[in-house]
Amino acid sequence: MGPYRANGSVFLVSYHDKLCILLFVMQTAVVCIGSMTEAVRVDPQEVLRRENYIREYQRPRNLRDPFTWKYPYRTAGVGVLLTLGGAHLHNLWMRKPWHYALYGRIAGVIAAGVVAYGLGTLRERQHRTKEAVTEHYKSLHPDDFTVVDDIYGRAFAAVLLPWYPRRPHYRDNRQ
Repeated sequence: MGPYRANGSVFLVSYHDKLCILLFVMQTAVVCIGSMTEAVRVDPQEVLRRENYIREYQRPRNLRDPFTWKYPYRTAGVGVLLTLGGAHLHNLWMRKPWHYALYGRIAGVIAAGVVAYGLGTLRERQHRTKEAVTEHYKSLHPDDFTVVDDIYGRAFAAVLLPWYPRRPHYRDNRQ
């Protein structure tokens, strides 16, 4: 998972949702309609609907789909599954029965779930704090962010600085 920024908001994005972002980008890409400079325009309500779809906690929660769970629960689930898998592989490697050190393993799985839940909560809090700081900075300096409001982007000439090559045959060799 990684952060995703749209309209000044940072979202936690899962790998499943990154596919949705990729489809969104592909649908809003430049399409040849007579000329190469004409871009496909998407209705602003459709853009808002797509952004709300990838926004965290907007999809209805489904127990069978872990991508709809809250982030701390997802990390706890991954921690529990990794610990269970590691314990099972350890039993296989050491040629022990599945019930070997069962109570200790159960305690380890519970501890791993609690630690992973705590780490997920800390990560979510850190993302929310970072978003609050960013929004506060944007409210203090709105002029710095007016150039990035267009979701269709700007021309490269408006973004990139001019580049003047400095090659030896352009210079005076008397230095």
